[in-house]
This record gives sequence, C-alpha cells and structure tokens, in this order.
Amino acid sequence: MAKVIVAGGAGFIGSHLCDALLEKEHDVLCIDNLLTGSEANISHLKNNPHFQFISHNIIEPLGNDVSAEFIFHLASPASPITDGNDDG
Repeated sequence: MAKVIVAGGAGFIGSHLCDALLEKEHDVLCIDNLLTGSEANISHLKNNPHFQFISHNIIEPLGNDVSAEFIFHLASPASPITDGNDDG
C-alpha cells in the first residue's frame, strides 16, 4: 500500500482518481483549494480511514510533515481566470 498525494483531488478527474487509488488499497491525501473542485466530489470518501483531505493552495508550501511515494498533480484550472482584457 503506497501513500499517494492527489493535488486537485476534489475536481472531476481528481476525485475519480482518488476513488481508483482507494480501490487499490492506497492511502490517499487529497489536496485542493476548491477553486474549481468541490467537496461534493469527495464527500463519499470522508469516512474512509485511508483518505485525507486538506484544503490548501498547492502553490504554497505544505510543510515538512507531508510525504508520499507518488504524486498526481492535477491542480490547475482548465481555463485560467483573466482580467477580461482580450489583448492576450
């Protein structure tokens, strides 16, 4: 059983990845700032002892106590927020 971080794990794809990893009996740490993800996508996992959720912006340091054997980095908005200026 591996310890796995899923950054962006509360998004559509990330939450399904969390499901699949838990089915394979891995320990999953889901990190998401909920900018585009939703706690509703992972609500069914909250009572799983092998699942942990941290509401955090992944561009900020996590701390030295967070470690994993594998990291899936899905934390990126599909369409970045713009200022409305079409100049590029």
